[in-house]
Amino acid sequence: GSGDSGTVTPSGQTFFEESFAKGQGDFTIENVSLAEGISYVWKADTQYGYMKASAYANGTSYASESWLISPVIALTQGNTLVFEHCYNKFPDLAFAKANCTLNIREEGGAWAEVAIPECSDNTSWTFAGSGNIDLSAYNGKRIQLGFKYVSEDGKSGTWEIKNLVVKPSAAGIADVEIDANAPVEYYNLQGVRVEEPAAGLY
Repeated sequence: GSGDSGTVTPSGQTFFEESFAKGQGDFTIENVSLAEGISYVWKADTQYGYMKASAYANGTSYASESWLISPVIALTQGNTLVFEHCYNKFPDLAFAKANCTLNIREEGGAWAEVAIPECSDNTSWTFAGSGNIDLSAYNGKRIQLGFKYVSEDGKSGTWEIKNLVVKPSAAGIADVEIDANAPVEYYNLQGVRVEEPAAGLY
């Protein structure tokens, strides 16, 4: 219906995507708290084509909490989320992982943090894949994705995200193969095999 994001497609094709190449798209930014000294955390970098979160300004790391939130995505069965991202300039990788998190909520519900399997090493601007994030717990639901960035006074870094895709999982119905040489077997409604079926339901 109107207002739904994404379209149902055959297995292996894209269901919902946002590259961020031309800006933040239909994602919204929610600043929960910004220390005096910064006016934003998430920003679209249209020159290089990604969304970037940082609470570092004028040589100082400021405390913040800011969310990059997707539009509502109406999921089908067995969807997988993937994206590319990069951590850099955080005090260490553990701080980056603890303070740059992926969260999911059903429309109107509470946020739940979801593990990101893979990430960059916090030492360069090289993007890494997120790994496959299984969304099957939300089969048939209307969900939103929330990328949450948190920093502290004196402790921050930069998180960059691009090429986000929600797609049907590889093991879809489109992958079923039929063996044309397999013998054909018939069973009645009680589950008993019938050698020579006559008229009726089998």
